[in-house]
Amino acid sequence: MAADNFYVDELWRVMLGGPSQALSMNTGTLYDHLHPDDRGARARVIQVLKGQLPRLDVDYRLRLQNGGCLWCQGNGEVLERDAAGRALRVVGTQGE
Repeated sequence: MAADNFYVDELWRVMLGGPSQALSMNTGTLYDHLHPDDRGARARVIQVLKGQLPRLDVDYRLRLQNGGCLWCQGNGEVLERDAAGRALRVVGTQGE
């Protein structure tokens, strides 16, 4: 994640009420979708990326394009780090 880019598939976009197309995003764009009361989930993601937690297991709400919210569960972990310990490759899932 040194470049701060990641890929979301068309199912993720449809789940949020957007067009059915894949998209490259950055973490800022993702955090814009988080419900304001669930910003603690962001802190846990950062802890995993920094190696302070071994893996992510978090519940949170995403804001939908229609104004509603969707409860989700996210799981993930860092698969590869560079010599300085920065996350290079991360894998995870998100479900309702």
